[in-house]
Amino acid sequence: MPKSFELYQNQPNPFVKETNISFFLPEQSDVVLTLRDEVGRLIQEVKANKTAGLQSFTVNSADLPKGLIYYQISSRFGTQTRKMLRVE
Repeated sequence: MPKSFELYQNQPNPFVKETNISFFLPEQSDVVLTLRDEVGRLIQEVKANKTAGLQSFTVNSADLPKGLIYYQISSRFGTQTRKMLRVE
């Protein structure tokens, strides 16, 4: 297990109905998951308080556009961004 904050690639990717975004927190923290389309427009933002260790968010495709989506996790330990692909 890592000792510092880390954001992992979503699984599955590409995805159709839902995908899981996992990340590691060294200690409990408030976190914000931000989803943006390929031109940077905000699609969705989810705030939560998560405990230390491996954590995740499950994202449902119902409110998401098809195509490239950037996902970002921000915590008191930093901010990391990755890309995912929603397909039909």
